[in-house]
Amino acid sequence: MSQSEDTTYLAYYVVCLIDVLGQKQKLAAWPELPVSEGDMSKLMGSMKETLGTVVTLREMFLSFFQEAAKCINPDLVSALSEQDRERYERFADCNVGVQWFSDTFVFFSAIPNQYGDIRVGPLYRILIAACMAMVVSLAGKVPLRGAITIGPGVEIDQTFYGPALSEAYHLESEVAKHPRILVSDEVLAFLRGAQHFSKDSKVSAATQRLAAASHGYICQDVDGCWMVDFLGESARELFTKHEKGYEAARAARSFVQAEAERFRETGPSKLALRYHLVQQYVESRLDNWDLEEDQAGASALD
Repeated sequence: MSQSEDTTYLAYYVVCLIDVLGQKQKLAAWPELPVSEGDMSKLMGSMKETLGTVVTLREMFLSFFQEAAKCINPDLVSALSEQDRERYERFADCNVGVQWFSDTFVFFSAIPNQYGDIRVGPLYRILIAACMAMVVSLAGKVPLRGAITIGPGVEIDQTFYGPALSEAYHLESEVAKHPRILVSDEVLAFLRGAQHFSKDSKVSAATQRLAAASHGYICQDVDGCWMVDFLGESARELFTKHEKGYEAARAARSFVQAEAERFRETGPSKLALRYHLVQQYVESRLDNWDLEEDQAGASALD
């Protein structure tokens, strides 16, 4: 890791790349620059469905990342002395950067802090933010596809570049196929090594518990790929703390069911298969939730 004049930062990062699906077709519906009141009305409607959607997603993810700090179990630190707690908070504190091009976002957070501590907190918070973004976006009828990985990269003037970004892009564009957020093997290897992140036994124990909690937001899909378990037990516990948590989950399920039916009836077969796989995952998680089939809920991105 190296840092110079606060403008360049070379380190290992957790990177989450998210693609907002369906935007290309909606952008194609943009009319020419308006020359009449009717044209302006059409343009404003198209902008709400495109620009409005991606801006909302960006702000939503950043908000979820910050809120995730409150999800850290207080028992993780309550047993620590004041000195140990201060040391642990060095591990837990983290920031997230974002860059945006077209309908794709890259969220990134450095694994080491300024003291050289290796932290689980950035990954934990990005996993939670990804879970919440996935459910709320599906509820708003805006499917996402993405990937989370850990690897080297450089942050220059708040812009990220490096092998971690390349790997996340490969997983999202070539491997994920249907709406889901994949989790790379590097992430799992990182979590397995959490016991080595601190020589302080108390801080190490707390860090390992945070790594174990992170596993709760990851599952293996039917094709063997690891993915964000956005309707798993840990996610359910997270969403039930919010007033509209069940409403968002019901709406997400209804949207997936409707899209799976639509593509089965009208095609194309490629999308029919992809939404069948999403529906298969959603149905496999119903035991974690009390979701009524006839309640679709409101659009969460309106």
